[in-house]
This record gives sequence, C-alpha cells and structure tokens, in this order.
Amino acid sequence: MRRIFKINYFQIYLLVGIYSLIVLLVGCDRQREKDEATVIQNEVSIEEHHTESSAEVENKLEKMNNEAPQEIQSISELWNNYKKAKQNVSAAIQQGNLDTIKHWLLIAGEISMELSRPDIAAWQFNNIAHYSIQEFKTLTDYESKLQSLATLPEDSSKPDSIKKIVSLFKDHFKLLLDCETDLKRAQEIDKHLEASNRTVVIERNIGFINWVRKLIYGKS
Repeated sequence: MRRIFKINYFQIYLLVGIYSLIVLLVGCDRQREKDEATVIQNEVSIEEHHTESSAEVENKLEKMNNEAPQEIQSISELWNNYKKAKQNVSAAIQQGNLDTIKHWLLIAGEISMELSRPDIAAWQFNNIAHYSIQEFKTLTDYESKLQSLATLPEDSSKPDSIKKIVSLFKDHFKLLLDCETDLKRAQEIDKHLEASNRTVVIERNIGFINWVRKLIYGKS
C-alpha cells in the first residue's frame, strides 16, 4: 500500500525562517567578539597617538557635548562612542590638555561599564591618574628634585633645600588629589576581577600619591 505524503508548506517556511534567524545571530555575535578583541588589543598601550588638528578636536568636543542621548543605545552605538572617546583622548594627549584627557577618559570608562566591560573601565579610570601623575612630575621637575634630594650634603643648608622641594610638591599636589576618586574607583572595580598587570599599575599609582602625601604632611 502506497503512502501519500502531504507537503506542509507552513512548516517549511517556519524552518527556513528559524534557520535564517540563527545565521543572523551567529554573525552578530562573531562581529561583537571581533570588536571586543580590537578594543582589548588597543588597551595594551597606555598612551595613544593621534594627529587631529586643534580645530577638529574642538569641533568634536562641541558636537559630542551637545548630543545628549535621548534613548537606550545599542551595543554597536556604545562601542562607536567608546572609540570616539578614545580618539579624543589621543588628540588631547597630542595637545597636552590634561583636563580634556581626563574628561574623555571618564566618558570612555562610563561607556565601558555600560558595555559590561569593567576590565576596560578600570584602565580608563586608572589612566586619569596616570596622566595626572605625569603632569605632576613635569611641573615639579620630579626626577631632578629627587636626585638632588638624594645627593644633598649633610650640612646646615639641607633642611632648607628639603623644605623648598616639599613646598613645590605641595603647590601641585591638587593634581593628585583630583584624580584620587577615579583611581580608587579603578581599584574597587579591579578587586572583583582577576589580578593582572592592571592591578600592579593601579596599586603603584596609589602608592605614589600616598608617598607624596606623606612627604608633604607626614602621613599617608
């Protein structure tokens, strides 16, 4: 006895639709993983370089400051905004503008948290301290002052020389105070992540600020 098979076109269309959806989702996941890998690779270097002109930087700052988000952003939009923020950090580094560097690092850190990437966020908040410490060392001629402090002869002039160095450090200590909140935030985030080179860098920056504070005020 021959069996008669009836073609159920609805089931065929349904199966084709499900298969197409799976292919689309897999493609999106692979692209997202590729974007994340690119960002992580970019974080290996603390300093980045960019060649935008000051006019281009100012235009970007004005545009992004005026574009307040009105709705929940997609993952791809957040990644694009992260990349824009990092580009502006690089441009600000070239300009030597610490306030702008800190501004865009903070934005990059907040976006990283929205992306559920606390590892990247911790680097951004730490780097606010990194560039603040760098500025402090430049303004105080830190390396030269430390060398002179170590080689001062044991005579009556040594106390006065030490006071001058301490006074100079105190004049610029606000640079370090202003970045402490962000650095402690980086430390708090890092506590919940696997220890890495990031952990060492954060702790080193915290130690530097405490050392300068102790030199100035006698306590950390």
